[in-house]
Amino acid sequence: MIKRLTALSLCLLSLVATNSFANTLENADITLLKAFAAGGDLQAQYHLGIMYSEGLGVEQNASEAFVWIKKAAEQGLADAQLDLGSLYDAGEGVSQDYHQAALWYRKAAEQGVIAAQYNLAVMFETGEGLEQNLLQAYIWYTVAEVYGYKGARPVIDELVRQLPPEELEKADHAVMSIVNRINTSKSAASESSAE
Repeated sequence: MIKRLTALSLCLLSLVATNSFANTLENADITLLKAFAAGGDLQAQYHLGIMYSEGLGVEQNASEAFVWIKKAAEQGLADAQLDLGSLYDAGEGVSQDYHQAALWYRKAAEQGVIAAQYNLAVMFETGEGLEQNLLQAYIWYTVAEVYGYKGARPVIDELVRQLPPEELEKADHAVMSIVNRINTSKSAASESSAE
């Protein structure tokens, strides 16, 4: 089984590294975070979901983790979309649903999240949650590699041997289109946050 990547594991490392986050979080901080999350703050929703997922400062509760991560994902937070895909993929806090996992991985992948690009490629390659499509797998593995995931190279090389050259040429155009769309979106987001 190919292991899928998650933003949750990366975020947890940063939380634990910041002065034993779980040990220093006080009840007032949790109450405030919950208030912000209930008020619609997507970062607060996401972090509260992570806390419930891992039992950081709150009792571990996969269902609550799902609820809060989903709220942030629905507002467009890319890391939350990746993690929501992972929750559906693993059936944590929700019934396992590969179709939903693929949907959320795609949303995050289209925002430039490398782990989501890789996970989507795996799903296309294996046919888990999606109709197996080696051309789409090649496209998404290649996009993940463009953004820095070097572990995709062996799979890309194998797919190159399996796919017809004319299909690979179309796929390379699709990769460039996706990369351009992601870069344009990131650039626009960067400009709007600078204002």
